[in-house]
Amino acid sequence: MKKRLILCIGLLAFLLAASAFHAGSNTAPSNPASDINWMSWEEVIEQMTFKKEKKIFVSIYRDHCGWCKKMENTTFKDPVIVQYINENFLPVKLNLEHPDPIIFGDKTYKSTKADGKIYHELAAYLTMGNLGAPTSVFLSEDGKVLQPLPGFKDPIMFEVIMTYYGNNHHVNTPWSMYKESYVPFAKKQLISVD
Repeated sequence: MKKRLILCIGLLAFLLAASAFHAGSNTAPSNPASDINWMSWEEVIEQMTFKKEKKIFVSIYRDHCGWCKKMENTTFKDPVIVQYINENFLPVKLNLEHPDPIIFGDKTYKSTKADGKIYHELAAYLTMGNLGAPTSVFLSEDGKVLQPLPGFKDPIMFEVIMTYYGNNHHVNTPWSMYKESYVPFAKKQLISVD
């Protein structure tokens, strides 16, 4: 009898937890993914060549960079960031010390060494020579650099930045004006529920 009672209580607790999780899912992204769908450079170039419908987001990092790992484990795990990047960009990573050549546009970029440091020429091109890590780079649909942004960005700041470029606000709206008037997705959801 005790075993049945414990089993019933356990089943009831599971059902309550499952229904609470389902009820709370209204605030989560409509199609949640736990990770950004990072592409290879070859996949990005193929998409650019045939579709040209999405901008490109490049996350430049170093293997032993603490801020890069923090951005990977916080900003790039945030459900709003994950969903927006997956839906609006071709996301790709680039290790500053990537050893292999990458063909991008009409040029082949290689790994090189200067002042005792190894870096990839494509990273130097995309960051306009600022080889800090992490660096977030936004490119147009045809692969032109819109803006490299060095340094760690928390999810709140990154949301403002990614929507500025993702929704083409950079074309007509000054950054300072956009940043001041921006309403985060979480607040937009609260407003629409009210």
